[in-house]
Amino acid sequence: MDVRELIESLSNLESKVLHYEGLEQKLEKKKKLREEEKGKVIKKPKKVLPEATPRPNEVPKDAQNLFKYDNDHMPKNVSTLRSLGIFLTVLLAFILVCVTSRLWPKAIFFEILIAAIAIISSAICSEKLYEIYAHRHRKGRDEAYRRDLEAEQKCFEKQCEKYKNDLEKRDEVLRSIDGEIEATERELADFKPEIDTDETIPDIYKYSDVLGLIIGYLKNRRADSLKEAINLYESEK
Repeated sequence: MDVRELIESLSNLESKVLHYEGLEQKLEKKKKLREEEKGKVIKKPKKVLPEATPRPNEVPKDAQNLFKYDNDHMPKNVSTLRSLGIFLTVLLAFILVCVTSRLWPKAIFFEILIAAIAIISSAICSEKLYEIYAHRHRKGRDEAYRRDLEAEQKCFEKQCEKYKNDLEKRDEVLRSIDGEIEATERELADFKPEIDTDETIPDIYKYSDVLGLIIGYLKNRRADSLKEAINLYESEK
């Protein structure tokens, strides 16, 4: 085989090796891309209930971060009204005692009885009025809680839908990458025998960079045969 034929044969082998190495690089990139895609974290939505003050018998079993309803969470105007009612009750009893003591100085029993009746009546009215306001407050808080709960439920459903779509998209991307990997592996398996069966040069030199140097030695007439070109490569590497 003369030098021209040798150069042509090595050039054909070089093109095959370049193509094979390109397939190997492509396969490596696809595998790396698959690992990156598979390693992406898709956060699963967590249901968070709104903070509210429902009555204990209306608190859902799975509710979290909720505090029990008690008098300490009454609006300020309700607490003020209750205090005002107690003050007016005591004031009214004091006035009644003063008035009755002037009208009937000796009727101390009746004075005490009238004062007691006034205090009890005022206390009952104050408590009833307080219960009315408390009931309205509870009802308002419960309705607000239900509205917030419905809003959170809708938001949670949207997040679940997005989570499901993200999972489907990732699975679709992974299937596509797996298909490309399988196709590249088949192409490599089919193409490798063409390189292995080429006996122009030993297998240890069947790399694109090595073949490029050897072909350069032959083209530049630094070597007149394949053996000389290989020896020159070995001496310079």
